[in-house]
Amino acid sequence: MAKKTQGELTEENSIGIFPDNPDQLRVERPRADIGFLYVEIRGQDAGRIVFDKRKKKLELMFNQTVFSVDSCTKRQKPDLLRLRKLI
Repeated sequence: MAKKTQGELTEENSIGIFPDNPDQLRVERPRADIGFLYVEIRGQDAGRIVFDKRKKKLELMFNQTVFSVDSCTKRQKPDLLRLRKLI
């Protein structure tokens, strides 16, 4: 799959996370059992989420996105974890 370009996520191929402003944060809809979901924040590429639906519970891995908690500060971590739950 080719890398997504800026603003390529639309209502048809992605989900807006915030109902009052769906273009603020968009995540690509899963189309397979395992793969990558592209993320955009305000139309800008924000990385990829690895997903796995082969098990009963959907598993998301955020290490390739701005939501990674590996390299954030203690002050940023609670906000990032909250956003990850919304996704």
